[in-house]
Amino acid sequence: MDTEIEEEGVVVMGNAFYNPAQKFNRTMTIKIIKEYLEKRRQDKEHPKKNTEENANREMVLLECMSATGLRGIRYCKEIEGPRKIVLNDISEKACREIEENCRKNSVPAELGKKISTGSLTVEIRNEDCRVLMLQNKKAFDVIDIDPFGTCAPFIECAIESLSEGGLLCVTSTDTKVLCGKPPESCVRSYGTASPNCSFSHEAAVRTVLSFISRTSSRLGRNMVPLVSLSVDFFVRVFVTIQTDRRAASMSILYNSYYGLCVCLNREEQHILKKDGAAYKHAKICSNMCTLCGRTLPIYGPFWNRAMCQREFVRGVIDKIDKGHVEEKTGGIVQTAASSSQIDRRIHGMLSLAIEEEESVFYCHLPYLCSVLEMPVVPIAAFVSFLEHNGFSSSLTHCKPNSIKTNTPAVVLYIGVVEYHRKFSPEVYEKFAGRLGPVEERPTNEQRASVIFENMKKHMEKNTIRIDFSITDKAKLLTSRRFLKFQDKEGLGWGPMKKGAARQPQASSSTPE
Repeated sequence: MDTEIEEEGVVVMGNAFYNPAQKFNRTMTIKIIKEYLEKRRQDKEHPKKNTEENANREMVLLECMSATGLRGIRYCKEIEGPRKIVLNDISEKACREIEENCRKNSVPAELGKKISTGSLTVEIRNEDCRVLMLQNKKAFDVIDIDPFGTCAPFIECAIESLSEGGLLCVTSTDTKVLCGKPPESCVRSYGTASPNCSFSHEAAVRTVLSFISRTSSRLGRNMVPLVSLSVDFFVRVFVTIQTDRRAASMSILYNSYYGLCVCLNREEQHILKKDGAAYKHAKICSNMCTLCGRTLPIYGPFWNRAMCQREFVRGVIDKIDKGHVEEKTGGIVQTAASSSQIDRRIHGMLSLAIEEEESVFYCHLPYLCSVLEMPVVPIAAFVSFLEHNGFSSSLTHCKPNSIKTNTPAVVLYIGVVEYHRKFSPEVYEKFAGRLGPVEERPTNEQRASVIFENMKKHMEKNTIRIDFSITDKAKLLTSRRFLKFQDKEGLGWGPMKKGAARQPQASSSTPE
């Protein structure tokens, strides 16, 4: 039985796959494509070119897996300027539904034909998207890949099919695989050994970026990330692709292996190093953790550079309706997935993303404290301690109560221990009472003793300021309330404690 679906004024019918939770993804993608096209039409990098001709050039967009056609129809209606939208699906039945849904929304379209109306051209194709892309090399300005599961099988064809400076929009919903469960699946799909750990969500994003970067490099093309996010159950990245063999070779330096210890200490292992104009083999990093004495497992390769272009993302943020950013659900179910709430969440996610430190992997404070079996340190006090010692830090969009910083792991542990020594003496005394003698090869129970001994050695050699007074930056970081997850306040959603009564949901006419 056909189901009617309505989103942003677009109504579609059909049995093809539709995920309402991806409305955030679809809306954000449209905003990013609009910003990309505006930047491209401005042609700032090549002012000597004919900008009028560039501005009027038709943009060609391919949606590889259209399903109901909802996303492609939104592209037709919401993206302006000369454009050709190609809606493709491997299912002929889905293509017939796309054709009918286009007509319902006053978008003239017919399977297998190009239909033009004014500045819009629509084409519906019934093909394997990989075949379609390989038959049209460098033909598309924007390619949107949103598969069910891994994006890996489609990346190489997409890179070959993108025009110079083209935009590649990629979703991967296989988050479990990207987070290293089981480890062989991520190696098989992406060529990366990914950890299942407290910072797995960022590792997942860097795995996808590394895979696209290495695939581009093999084809003599270079990848530049514009926006890269870990969202709910999927990874979403937006990158541009240019033909540049020198830059493609440089990408070898932008992908690294890491020795990652469970105590959060890490050592970076480059694939190659650059000595002047020549590339040379890099020496292997230590196989032992210098902080706790464990043997270091090796993970990677991961993208080791910035995941977003701040100037580009600010352009997207600046165009979001300011009223939407301030609007809340008020406990009304019908508004939870409204345009204003979606905009508010896009603003929150992107605002956090552009403020992130450009360090690799974040530190989840509850996990850090759990290593020493101590209570969690307040994030404002912890960030202030780092700042007093000359280390910068930021929040991350990937996970709450986590920070991004280049601070050595030993200093992070000093912050935890010294906070409790100063403010919770009983907690510190309990911790100190558990410390035993350190043997040459300590057991797991003695790891805290090893870390504590290394902390004391570090403090003897370096000046550490024990100051937890809250700084202005820490106040700013912890006072702003960006909406990262969908606002469910007052809606009675999600799991509840056994026996708890669920509050009745408000109707659309109920005042806040």
